[in-house]
Amino acid sequence: MENTNWTQSLQQDVGWNRPYLDDESLVPRKYNTLRIKLIEKGLVCNSNGNVYIFLPVLNKWAILCSDEAIKNLNSMMQMDSASVSYYKAFRPYISFLERSSTDNIATSIPTSVCIGTNRLRVARQGDSLTLTKCEAILVKNPAYGKSTHISSLCYMPLSICKWPSEWTRTDEYSMYKFVSPLFSDPGDLLTIEWALGNALLDPVHVSKAIILYGEGGTGNSTLLAAIKTSLMGCCGSIPDNALVGMEQGMSDDVASIVVSNRIVTACDVGGLGENTNLSVIKSLTGHDYISIPPLSARSSCSLIYATNRLESPKGNSEWMSATIMRRVVVVSMNSDALSFTERSMPQDLTSRLDFALRCIHTRLVYPHMPVSPLSVILTLTGSSSSKVLQYLKESNSEDITDTDGNIVLSIIAGAVGVECSVVGEMARKISLSAVKQVRNLYHIVGAKPSDFYYTKFGYK
Repeated sequence: MENTNWTQSLQQDVGWNRPYLDDESLVPRKYNTLRIKLIEKGLVCNSNGNVYIFLPVLNKWAILCSDEAIKNLNSMMQMDSASVSYYKAFRPYISFLERSSTDNIATSIPTSVCIGTNRLRVARQGDSLTLTKCEAILVKNPAYGKSTHISSLCYMPLSICKWPSEWTRTDEYSMYKFVSPLFSDPGDLLTIEWALGNALLDPVHVSKAIILYGEGGTGNSTLLAAIKTSLMGCCGSIPDNALVGMEQGMSDDVASIVVSNRIVTACDVGGLGENTNLSVIKSLTGHDYISIPPLSARSSCSLIYATNRLESPKGNSEWMSATIMRRVVVVSMNSDALSFTERSMPQDLTSRLDFALRCIHTRLVYPHMPVSPLSVILTLTGSSSSKVLQYLKESNSEDITDTDGNIVLSIIAGAVGVECSVVGEMARKISLSAVKQVRNLYHIVGAKPSDFYYTKFGYK
């Protein structure tokens, strides 16, 4: 008998995730449905570590772990048992789609914003923005070496159906007029606009956590309500106690909100003796893979958090870490918001869209987050800020003497228990625009010793 090599009769394996099948009858009906309706049409893709499927009815891409994506799969596959056991019903098919998504990798996302079901390319010229529909995203198929295009990936959009092709910055629209009186320093509103615009623009490189610090009645809740109204569709809320405590990681309920929104808001309802959960803040803003059993998804989320207390840098050494300083900025809320209660919040489409585009414009104007000296000091010193601020004051001049700059660093360093050089380095982590290098130290721009400091220590 002729000794033949039986391996020559086997078909070449095209990939572990797409095994060779010569008989379609071997493929279960539901898998075949996914293959025909989604995979072969290029309607499953992978971008930024997440798997998306295209929803024809809504004309947009949705993250695979979202409710709307699962509902679409349920309708497509007629999964009558899905309500009984989600895991048993969907886990095999989700795994099938996850493996198939590696053949459809979105490698290029333009600087754009999602409005309605459209991804729009954004260009700035002075005080104006131009918004045009994006070209399709380039997709590469690693198994076959092909390059194709798919429809522009649009997810977590602003829930706005119409948009202008041109927009010009103005202070005349009612949403801006509603929120601007909440800030005694217009620079603090710029900080918040920058953080929101940074979250709205693709690709999101660094997410921020803005802590609105102030007692009740200073405008925290009013501002959060305005943000949630203006950024409907990509802004969610997590429970008020989600950022209080010492537990590691997030609950599944919080995680599902984080991965399906660009921005989340929260209020602190903890007591003065409780700790802010820095672990959750790091996970939320870290662009990490977050577990949402039976799935995991990569977050791209920023946080706006209202509280009447700050962490103690001495009591919690992690507060003064580079990781926290790179992500967290404290903004002082000190307005008399109760005097604004007679005004109703604008709900019209024009005002909402104007505020969103204003935030995007601010982000494009400033390459680094604009941060006031007060915000830098509050962020660095936390709960020790009240002791520090009596010795410091703001200065409109960037030309601060070496002596004054060194005194500022020394005061803060003494309050938080670190070296002067560390204070400057951490201020630099907050924002490059917040510091000015003088010899080997980074001085805080706009901060200098107060007259009280010089009087108390005998300089005057």
